[in-house]
Amino acid sequence: MPTERSGLTMKRASVFPSSRTFFALLAIVILTVALRAPLLNIPLERDEGEYAYIAYRLDHYELPYRDWFDQKPPGVFWAYRLALALPFDSVFSIHLIAMAVAAGTGVALFFLARRFFGNFTAMLAALLFTALSADPAVQGQAANTEIFMLLLTVLANLLVLRLVQEPRGNAIFPFATGLLYGLATMFKQVAGANWLALLASVPWLLSPPRRLRGTGSLVLWSIFGIAISWGAVAAFFWFRGAFPDFVYDVFTHNLRYSTSLPVAERWENLKDTLLPLARSQTVVWIFAGTGLIAAFRRSDRRLFAFLGAWLLGSLIGVSASGYYFPHYFQQLLPPVALLAAFGAQALSQGFLLVTMPVRGRQIVGATALLALPCLSLAPFVFFYSPTEAVQHIYPSNSFGYMQEFARFIKDMTEENDRIYVFGAEPELLFYARRASATRYIFLTPLYGLYPDAFEKQQATAREIFMAHPAVVVYRPNGLFFQPGNEQYLTRWTDTFLNQHYKPMTINASDHRPLELYTLRR
Repeated sequence: MPTERSGLTMKRASVFPSSRTFFALLAIVILTVALRAPLLNIPLERDEGEYAYIAYRLDHYELPYRDWFDQKPPGVFWAYRLALALPFDSVFSIHLIAMAVAAGTGVALFFLARRFFGNFTAMLAALLFTALSADPAVQGQAANTEIFMLLLTVLANLLVLRLVQEPRGNAIFPFATGLLYGLATMFKQVAGANWLALLASVPWLLSPPRRLRGTGSLVLWSIFGIAISWGAVAAFFWFRGAFPDFVYDVFTHNLRYSTSLPVAERWENLKDTLLPLARSQTVVWIFAGTGLIAAFRRSDRRLFAFLGAWLLGSLIGVSASGYYFPHYFQQLLPPVALLAAFGAQALSQGFLLVTMPVRGRQIVGATALLALPCLSLAPFVFFYSPTEAVQHIYPSNSFGYMQEFARFIKDMTEENDRIYVFGAEPELLFYARRASATRYIFLTPLYGLYPDAFEKQQATAREIFMAHPAVVVYRPNGLFFQPGNEQYLTRWTDTFLNQHYKPMTINASDHRPLELYTLRR
């Protein structure tokens, strides 16, 4: 009985007819649009708010790091700046760009999968990724850094497979791989873990005569590509007087951030996130585990080396900080989707399904993999409004009402007024189009087990006092009050408000309140 092939394809010519290729790509794009288009107007969440605010301030000749603290690399700010330049509503434009990037990642993953698998399995892997990446369980409707990072890592890994296929040495592919991984780390630093894992897998992919030279070429040229990309960014900030702030925010603070949590708290964070993920991904994990075992049992271990290394690098990236926020798990989705699709293929050849026609087995495997993710997405696609959707995804937050609150603030302030948000709601500043009274547009970097927390909070208090904010939004985040956190800024804010401001409360359309303070006249 015919079965699909598995393994690295060494042929240049496609074994997939062009018409079928077209319809496979069309299916990936259509599914991406179907799952994301209904929620293109979903309100921004916290991380999106910080990226949007800094992108908006770029038009005021301001820079991230120098003028506004942020621990993310700079790529996301310019991606958002591109979105804000589109002739649509800003929230719609941000998610439109994310949808286009997600579709591109699905298409790239399809072409990558075709170097390992048969036609149907490659398309299944891409469609599974498309569904999982839009899943609310991984906060997939938000335009987070992971969505941009994944496109670049998939393209880079696809280039490496092209390098493996190339019979003669060629510096173009290794150099381009480095450039792509350099760009990927400019969206999120943990993409570097995928790069290192990829380098570790390459000796297993190359034939013995090419192993040493091919691996060395990839290592050296990809390092050069990464150095070129990051060197250009470093020069950009250096000549604008922002290099020390860039290094501190993106590297120094992140090292402190990623090492500040004890092991017990990391474990609790992991358990808290895995439970909701399991509701839509349990079957996918089982199939992915099956695929990993099946790849290991093959006489040709190249498939196992490549996907196993990719999975391991992604696990390291997800675990780096220890917070295990749901959107971190998007980094795992490409290798998990590939392994799950291969696992479905392996199971379809088992004795339970051996009497079934090939097409029937494929349908059974695809249905088993896609059922739970599609059920998880169904109410968000068909029933929830954007405001309802964001409240279901982030039930302990009020992201759905920040636009209403921002309109109140915009109406009661002048264009050049400064706003102090005692909290972590930068999306409020973006919606109101008002500048922050402090470079910390969200205060969580000041509240942690950092050795300089007291000095940073003192400097922030002085900065706020000198800015004379017209309005203070009082919405402290629960992370501020973790045991051991410095509370100087909390006490100072209480005193500052009592001396100079009067309280007021505004209510959203559902009577949800926001506590404000305005200057005493």
